[in-house]
Amino acid sequence: MRAESLEDSLRKLLEIVEILEHDDVYVNLNPKCEPQLGRRGLYNSKGGTVPPDLQMAMLWVLNLSDGRHSLIDIAHRAALPFDTIRSAADALHDAALLRLSQDSESESSEETVIAQLTSVLARSAASESWGTPA
Repeated sequence: MRAESLEDSLRKLLEIVEILEHDDVYVNLNPKCEPQLGRRGLYNSKGGTVPPDLQMAMLWVLNLSDGRHSLIDIAHRAALPFDTIRSAADALHDAALLRLSQDSESESSEETVIAQLTSVLARSAASESWGTPA
């Protein structure tokens, strides 16, 4: 066993723990109206400082935050890294557009979560986001 392999395994395990600890379920507080992200500094019409992936992640999070879909569910469906989805959810929560679900009635079975986590981790590895805090 090489030190590099152990280090890589540890980074991956820490990423898994980070994802599982922050896999929250949210509820969109304005599900039937336009949230005006630009007015809240969360969306750029031209240029700007919000990265395009984060803008797209915010739209995914708003769309699927129904009290049933977890952030892992959303990351899997959107084919975006978990840390990007989590950052979007944090920004939307801070802007009072989301709240944490009281019930956390995620429809994900254990097998589904494992499959989705594997997919999210593969995308994270491909985007070189291992160990990057959100």
